[in-house]
Amino acid sequence: PIERMRIDNQGNVGIGTTAPGTKAEIYRLETVNRTTYTDLLTVSAGASTNPYNGHGGGILFRATDYWDASGVLTNQARIGTILNDNSVDRFGGSLFFDVSPLDDGVLSRAMTIKYDGNVGIGTTNPGGTLHVSNASSSNALFVGAAATAYGGKVGIGTITPATALDVNGTVTA
Repeated sequence: PIERMRIDNQGNVGIGTTAPGTKAEIYRLETVNRTTYTDLLTVSAGASTNPYNGHGGGILFRATDYWDASGVLTNQARIGTILNDNSVDRFGGSLFFDVSPLDDGVLSRAMTIKYDGNVGIGTTNPGGTLHVSNASSSNALFVGAAATAYGGKVGIGTITPATALDVNGTVTA
């Protein structure tokens, strides 16, 4: 018989490998000059009632809280999908990234990639190709080491822009 899966003496699980280096490792040997894409892992979630909108599958990342010596696992991050269909329209799936900003296990949406390709950072409903939103008073956009957005104004080379676009330095067109 051909070995398809191994659990080693450290508790590591290997699929397609006899020497898993982590708790779970999936390996597939690809041939030279491959021209097709091969999925190695599938996460599925089904729905049996209408509307189907809002459900999906995901991967949850958990870890022990640094401040909690009891070793209790808390949610740290999640990558998931949301189906955007309803009883009238069929839109497709979106991808989202959740994080736990306070190390308390409470996840909040950090970024969404919608079915239409629009990316939202700080918003779950991006209105354009890249939509950055920030509910706090801190900077919503920071580019490089010396660029920032403040009060609806963007500064490059300054952290206190006086106009809609304030550049401190040389601009070349």
